Amino acid sequence: MVCRQFTIYDLRFTRLKFVVMHITLLFPLILLVVLVGLVLVAAIIIKLRGGSSLGKTAPDTAVYESQDALLTPAECSFFGVLEQVAGSQFRLFAKVRLADIVKLAQGENRSGRQSALNRITSKHVDFVLCDRKSFRIVGIIELDDKSHRRSDREERDDFLDAALQQADIPILRIPARSSYSTNELRSQIDNSFKLKIA
Repeated sequence: MVCRQFTIYDLRFTRLKFVVMHITLLFPLILLVVLVGLVLVAAIIIKLRGGSSLGKTAPDTAVYESQDALLTPAECSFFGVLEQVAGSQFRLFAKVRLADIVKLAQGENRSGRQSALNRITSKHVDFVLCDRKSFRIVGIIELDDKSHRRSDREERDDFLDAALQQADIPILRIPARSSYSTNELRSQIDNSFKLKIA
């Protein structure tokens, strides 16, 4: 009978096989414990930060309050004169969104369309003059106070003018002042909007 001698290398190899076999069997269990631990840590962090549970959005924390009035005192005064000029022939609306006056032309690509829509959604015009019966837009009237001399307002005004021109809607810009003549204003509206207000 031949007796094989075990060397130190044989013992090491046997130990290594034993360790590898046990690690292979335990790896899924170790991985599961680590993942459960990470989920618990994430849940604790979300809870501590005041976050909400998965799938729910945090409530809106903004606080809103009423404006004092829809129009400034200067706009209110001007509106009264405009109503006198409009008479029974036209309807007058104040602070109308530009997106309610003009729409995007067909043919814009998707990204260009969204960008163009964003530009008109956040802007409004001061006053819209409409036909009394059909509500067809006759023209836009902007009351320009000293804020319209700021560069950001000039850019906004240039954009507004270009958008209205593309849509073939006339615009009349009136400098703000302390009083207005109904006859002078009627004449300016007639000339700008090619009307004959009675």
